[in-house]
Amino acid sequence: MAGSPDPVPSGRPCPVVAVRGNTPHSLADFVDDVHFTVDLGAGMTAVAGVGAPDGTAVRVRQKDDNTKDVRVWLVRLDPRGVFTAELVSPLAPSR
Repeated sequence: MAGSPDPVPSGRPCPVVAVRGNTPHSLADFVDDVHFTVDLGAGMTAVAGVGAPDGTAVRVRQKDDNTKDVRVWLVRLDPRGVFTAELVSPLAPSR
């Protein structure tokens, strides 16, 4: 059984440094089966899951090794042109 995922801050957009091992170029990079790396400020964390378009963002359901949902991330392109991922409630409405 997989252990608990690393702790991450909720409600704070964090820069995405790579998606599928490359620099992200569009939100489409985060759709379907995806893995990406988020810079939490105090270190990096890897996210693997399934992404689906959600308005002007992509909602990624992070999965554990047994394909159980463990977190939900909202990935956006911010006004500076930086892709960010923010931990959100699974029940949170689109923004």
